[in-house]
Amino acid sequence: MEKKDGSASGGMIDIIKMAPKFLPLTLKMGMSLLRLRREAKKAAIIFERELLESGIDKEAAKGMKEDYLETSKILPLLLKIKRSTKSVT
Repeated sequence: MEKKDGSASGGMIDIIKMAPKFLPLTLKMGMSLLRLRREAKKAAIIFERELLESGIDKEAAKGMKEDYLETSKILPLLLKIKRSTKSVT
């Protein structure tokens, strides 16, 4: 596409200008996701222990722990959101 002044659009140039900002953001996001997973695993262990202490059987407690851990898996959640928004439109 051409701009009003006759020059080509800067789409590719804009991407090149933004590229250096992606690496730090990607690293920060990756570290945050790793921290989230680590904290979720710790919390899931405590959650399972509390369930067992309250008298829930071992298999049910393990299943509930796995369900709890599913909430810290970001990619599957994003894919579910994407699929649900496609079905709405």
